Amino acid sequence: MKKKILSLILAVLTVAAVMPNVAFLASATELPAFSGGSGTQEDPYLISSAQDLFDLREAIYADESGALDAADSCGLGGFHGYYFKQICDIDLAGVAWSPFSFCGVYDGNGYKIINLAATEKRYDSQDPDGSIATDEYSSAFFDQLVHAQIMNLTFENCSSSIRADLAPESGRDIYVGIVAASAIAASFENVKTVGCTVVQNAAVDNISYTGGIVGFSDICNFTNCSVENGTIINGEVAGSMYEVGGITAITSDMYYEYMDYYNMQVGAGKPYGIYNCSVSADISANKAECGGIVAWSDSSYLENNIKNCYFNGSISGGTVSGIISDGYKNDKISNCFAHVTAMTGTKMQAIADLGTNQSVITDCVFYIGGNSDEILGTEGTLLTEEQLTDGTAVAILGEGWTVDENGYPILCVTLTSDIEFVNMTVSADLSYNVYADLTDDDVTAEMRFTVDGKEITVSGEYDESAGLYKYTLAHIPPQGMLVEIKAELVKDGEVLDTHTGTIRDYLDSLIELYPEDAELKVLVADMLNYGAAAQIYTGYDTENLANADTTGGSGFTVLTEDKHVADSVKGTEVEGVKFVGVGVRFDYVNKVYFRFTAPSLEGITVTVNGEEAEIEANGDAYIVYSEAVNATEFASEVVAVLKSGDSTVQTVTYSVESFVYEMQNTEGAAADLARALYSYGLSAIAYDAK
Repeated sequence: MKKKILSLILAVLTVAAVMPNVAFLASATELPAFSGGSGTQEDPYLISSAQDLFDLREAIYADESGALDAADSCGLGGFHGYYFKQICDIDLAGVAWSPFSFCGVYDGNGYKIINLAATEKRYDSQDPDGSIATDEYSSAFFDQLVHAQIMNLTFENCSSSIRADLAPESGRDIYVGIVAASAIAASFENVKTVGCTVVQNAAVDNISYTGGIVGFSDICNFTNCSVENGTIINGEVAGSMYEVGGITAITSDMYYEYMDYYNMQVGAGKPYGIYNCSVSADISANKAECGGIVAWSDSSYLENNIKNCYFNGSISGGTVSGIISDGYKNDKISNCFAHVTAMTGTKMQAIADLGTNQSVITDCVFYIGGNSDEILGTEGTLLTEEQLTDGTAVAILGEGWTVDENGYPILCVTLTSDIEFVNMTVSADLSYNVYADLTDDDVTAEMRFTVDGKEITVSGEYDESAGLYKYTLAHIPPQGMLVEIKAELVKDGEVLDTHTGTIRDYLDSLIELYPEDAELKVLVADMLNYGAAAQIYTGYDTENLANADTTGGSGFTVLTEDKHVADSVKGTEVEGVKFVGVGVRFDYVNKVYFRFTAPSLEGITVTVNGEEAEIEANGDAYIVYSEAVNATEFASEVVAVLKSGDSTVQTVTYSVESFVYEMQNTEGAAADLARALYSYGLSAIAYDAK
């Protein structure tokens, strides 16, 4: 009985890793800096490069004691309870990858791991009773996931393989997948593989687990996951205990008994089973058990739901089925569709090989290309080719299904509204833009920004170029480049997603993404120098300047052309009415101002660049302001015309550049700010001209 054999694989949990050719951290008491963040849910560690992934892997192996755990130990050591967020695609082409175990939260944030080529890693494992299993092998991006959450992550053009020439050690198991070799009490949400290949060619003495996403999974949750254009092969060897599945080789619940021991919850807090998942792949396995979704289901304690799942492709092996090859007593298979283009095997079942177990199949349909007469079992509805597109399939499958442009049934994958990415607008002011992908139900969601303890709630506007909703926090003062901005996507009081960052964080991430862009580096350095000068000028948080550890920048260019402090043209003289001062107001935006005197405002108007300006009292005089001046327009002239009735009293022409010329040879915080502002403007012009 497989139940008896399965008890031998309790050794997969706690790993004493053997990792040749890895430079461990000198100390396991400090965490790497990664690309930012602090590891909390609100401020996750940011992952932007292969080096960040190496640092994560090495830190975990350097901390086998669990001294750095953020919560109760999960038996693996390191990073339990920490949060990570990927902030760009990461290409692992040419990298010799060795998988690492993980028990935190990894949010791919909609980005990809590209060109991963994982190969086997050998390790010893220990049972809760202290017994040791030797010469286990695994291959994947992650090794073991325990009470981990993996979400919003795509693996593209990746491979994972076990070579054929491994000697079959006694009692050895093999685990191979793209995302993880094995997973216990973990959850996978919106995880996808595209154009990936999994190959297991080695002989085993005990059990081999090969899956399109995960090899071995126990008390796990899979939701909205997919394998697209995949190839899954168990080739060189054959045996009755070789399991091959489109999503995972096995779903089981034997670790249900060990949850308290390992401080775990089923599915990392999500329901046990596989929901809204699809596989489009060719599965070829030499006499092995093959399932389009799962090869082997073994659930004694929990109800194992396989719901709204879809397989499309060919299957060749031993005992083969469109959804589950070998079921057990607690399987509930519902609303699933097996579209098998070709099926060959020693025993073939349309939906599942149930044998004498107590599993239940409801509202499932299947189509087998070429040899449907040889398929065993009557569970589910056999479709004709015509019924694939005439609505019959969707009518049976029910809610959660729709049709594509050709009428074929496809999943209506339930997506959640979430924050996709952020960027910054540099014009007259600094604006922080947060982009969110919203479901139809959430299009009225708002973004609640919290800055320096103040809350600002804004509505979103649909950005067609991005295909997302854009929320803008405008008018960020330059001295606020280090101020934490918390953005919460909120609908009817419920927080749908959260992002936390600063202007400096965003600028640093740009440099990480575009390390060869010289103009960008200069612009970023000049912006941070400008922010630091504004901090000193305003006295705001001067112990932590925005340009700390910043190098480069354009440096100040001395103005040699004569720039008049104020080019004044007098008109009709009116007693007591005249301009008495000009300058630049530094704030979240830069504006040119003009001060004037007048006995009263009766009949007095001032136009600035042709538009009548609002007049404000200013001490014993009055003042008007220009519109905000963009960073690329510091040389643009601003013309103010002072009138009394219909008579022009005086015309003054000025610019931000005029102000800089006036201040360039003086000392003090205001002069430093003027020079930094001008350098930032010049680099903005250079970058804008690219």
